[in-house]
Amino acid sequence: LAAAPLPTRMLTAAALATCGDVLSQRMSRRADGDAHDWSRTQRMALWYSTGSAIPGHFWYTYIVDRLVWAHGIRGIIMKIALEELVYTPPLHAAFFFSYAKMQGRSNAEAIEIVREK
Repeated sequence: LAAAPLPTRMLTAAALATCGDVLSQRMSRRADGDAHDWSRTQRMALWYSTGSAIPGHFWYTYIVDRLVWAHGIRGIIMKIALEELVYTPPLHAAFFFSYAKMQGRSNAEAIEIVREK
């Protein structure tokens, strides 16, 4: 991690997303008897290794510590507020837009999906 933090975080995110999606599909599809959707698993791994790990690396490593000057409980509250109000909303919008595009949907359809969420 110390030698190559970003690639390590990207690989870790891809591995966790893959495991999480495989388990999720196993649990939800077991009752239906549906086959595993490997393209969905690949899309999740791709998103989390790039769309989540890269912004998260820069947000938590460089940005948030420069924006929050307080320490203790006040600093924790400020970091949580920044994450919930500044970082998370555009990240979620980017996730739903990117995922729709990876499914082959048009820009207009992807934007509509983001609006629905």
